[in-house]
Amino acid sequence: MYQDAAGSGQLARPAVVLTKLAVVCHEIGDHDGARAALRQAMNSGDPELARPAASLLGDQLRQQGDNDGAKAAYQRAVDGGRPGYPPTAAFNLGRILEEQRDTPGARAAYQEAIDSGNPRQAGRAAVNLGNLLKRRGEEADAEQAYRLAADLGNAKGSLNLGALYAGQGRLDEAGAAFQAAADSDDPEARQMADRRLAVLAERAGGTGLTSS
Repeated sequence: MYQDAAGSGQLARPAVVLTKLAVVCHEIGDHDGARAALRQAMNSGDPELARPAASLLGDQLRQQGDNDGAKAAYQRAVDGGRPGYPPTAAFNLGRILEEQRDTPGARAAYQEAIDSGNPRQAGRAAVNLGNLLKRRGEEADAEQAYRLAADLGNAKGSLNLGALYAGQGRLDEAGAAFQAAADSDDPEARQMADRRLAVLAERAGGTGLTSS
């Protein structure tokens, strides 16, 4: 019924029906049907739903192990700039590009998520960007990324900022960053921060990184 209505050309916004159809298909385990509906919604030209549909399609394809297909879908969601795309699309695009060792592409995608204005996705992207930069030896830029994540309330950003400081021998700053994570609402981060504060008290701060 949904499919017939969406394809009839009689609806002002067929993408609305297609998106609902995709949800129903996903709930009943018809993943092929969900992807087909999302592709139609993505290609509908709907100014509000086409890009979110592309992001949802990327999620579906990623779950099925089709990273190249997911990358293309997330790119469709991000293309055109802000506003209009879900910031999760930029974040997930960055993750795939990083996994594929496309460092410039990953950096650009994470920056898109950071610039989205969504605190949660911006914080997660800043953590991952900081990790990427840290692995490349770009510690000054990594510090800026971790600090941004921490300022946005991301406890893993505080943890990684503290780890960076500890590795540089900046123990007072490390302690402050770890304490911020210990005071957060993230149970896992609190446990890790408490352990690192104990180690730091013995002047042997760790340097492990925590991904968002």
